[in-house]
Amino acid sequence: KLTAALRDAVRLRVEFHREGALGVLFSGGLDCTVLAALAHEFLPQGEPIDLFSVCFQAPQHQSPDRRSAVESWRELRQAFPDRQWNLVCTNRCDSDILREERHILSLLEPRTTHMDFNIGAALWFAAQGSRCRGGTHLKASCVHKACVTCCKMHQRAKPDAERCGSHKLSQDKDAARKRRRQLEFQDAGASLTSAGSQQRATLSKGENEAAQQEYTSPARILLSGLGADEQLGGYGRHRVSYTKGGWENLRSELETDTARLWTRNLGRDDRCISDRGKEVRHPYLDENVMETLASLPLEHVVDPRLPSGDGDKRLLRIVACQLGLPGVSGLAKRAIQFGTRIAQVSRAHAPGSNRSYDASAAYVIRSESV
Repeated sequence: KLTAALRDAVRLRVEFHREGALGVLFSGGLDCTVLAALAHEFLPQGEPIDLFSVCFQAPQHQSPDRRSAVESWRELRQAFPDRQWNLVCTNRCDSDILREERHILSLLEPRTTHMDFNIGAALWFAAQGSRCRGGTHLKASCVHKACVTCCKMHQRAKPDAERCGSHKLSQDKDAARKRRRQLEFQDAGASLTSAGSQQRATLSKGENEAAQQEYTSPARILLSGLGADEQLGGYGRHRVSYTKGGWENLRSELETDTARLWTRNLGRDDRCISDRGKEVRHPYLDENVMETLASLPLEHVVDPRLPSGDGDKRLLRIVACQLGLPGVSGLAKRAIQFGTRIAQVSRAHAPGSNRSYDASAAYVIRSESV
């Protein structure tokens, strides 16, 4: 029933899109990859589907979401080889965020917490749909091919990293301050080289060339996976709710999450994406899809008794397998602000929790002090 409802929801949202490529906001996760596979069924064979991936982990740009996007892109190409799948990798860094933060905050009003900024900024940059090799403030002579902020971040995090002559670290900084900064970026730096090397080793020469070619997507319609986690139990707090109060407590949590989508997510996301000249559409929020999920026994939709990556969004994982995407069906949930690494970048400069919606966690404009 869910497969049929989702198939119809996607059909209604892609059949009448403008000529040219259709876009999917693409983290490489379960929700968006299922939408991409279903969209394939309803587009003419000659039309490409663009997969919009954004990453803020300079200089290698190998964040968790980017690695998932590459793997899921490969699986889509293998499952549906007659379709042209364009992985549109938008790479940005701290200087890009700094330059655009005032404009992004104006789009977010009245939701201007750290979490809102991180999610909104990630969507705003992703919706640009331009494949590029790095941020817009790169210096050609930089050995790490990064902007000044990201280059210095990498050097501080990795003491054994090659020193950049263009972006030299100041030698007269207090030793304690250096140590604090090193600890702040240690996790980011550790994953930059190891994850990047591992991922590059798994890509063929042809895939690397395809992913690196300059490209700007003509897509004006974007599909979003918003609503899947809220209805199918994709968040960690859903597992906690079940542990504390059983099935009824979990059901109540899912209903609360779904009911507040309209005020918590949709307005913010629509303003950020439409500012790029794109229209976002949400198949998981189709009335028929929502009614179908609400009519099913909850234990058929989600099973928090099973491990993460299996019990959460269990029914959707079955749909992915039916569509010929077994690899995607086992992927665990990862929030966009953490998967793209934008939270790690902005959190290093400003106080407040990335998970909090409290007014005290209002985003601090950094450009005023730069």
